[in-house]
Amino acid sequence: MLKDLHVLTLLEVEGDRVRQLRNLTNLRRLGLINLRETDEKDLCIAIEQMKSLKYICFITADEDEVLRLDALSSAPTYLTTLFLTCKLEKLPHWFPSLANLKRSLLKWTRSQEDLLPNIQALPNLAILALIRVYTGKQLYFGAGFKKLTELQVLNFPGLKQIIIEEGAMPGLVKLYIDTCKHLRTVPNGIEYLTSLQELIVADASAEFIENVNGEDYARVQHIPWRIIY
Repeated sequence: MLKDLHVLTLLEVEGDRVRQLRNLTNLRRLGLINLRETDEKDLCIAIEQMKSLKYICFITADEDEVLRLDALSSAPTYLTTLFLTCKLEKLPHWFPSLANLKRSLLKWTRSQEDLLPNIQALPNLAILALIRVYTGKQLYFGAGFKKLTELQVLNFPGLKQIIIEEGAMPGLVKLYIDTCKHLRTVPNGIEYLTSLQELIVADASAEFIENVNGEDYARVQHIPWRIIY
């Protein structure tokens, strides 16, 4: 019976498929593509019924489609993986309560609001990928992200500066920065990342490359790093 289904991924949404999901109460993995803003209510009702859900991957029909998930009263208790590829005006109100979340990818959100304060306190987050999630000029990583081991910062067209506070990301092992054309220097505070074993920068500006080989070199010389052209 469909009610006993545990895995449903890469399902293309059409018609009333989202409404039908509310019967799949035993799902542990749910992946949907082609979602639209109008699906929010039915989607949240369905998720409320899925008490064993551990994995979510939602992709909207296009990058301008807004997906709001605030109709969900609380986060799935056992969720360990959350991938959201959609435009978000802000993170859902329940996001900071994802105590078991270990992996998260946020893409296309292009929020005008800094999302990091709502992410940094997640106690078990280990891998975080941020892809074009913020329209601001600065990313500030405060003293949090205690279990983060891998961070990816990709495709931030307006990003000019990354700041890392002392005490932030104490266990970070890998930092990957890609297509941040206006980023001119390595992250301020990178010297605080004493566990960092790999820094990879791809599609960087000429000024960034000049600085990392010049005035910024002293701050990264203890870290294995490479530039990908």
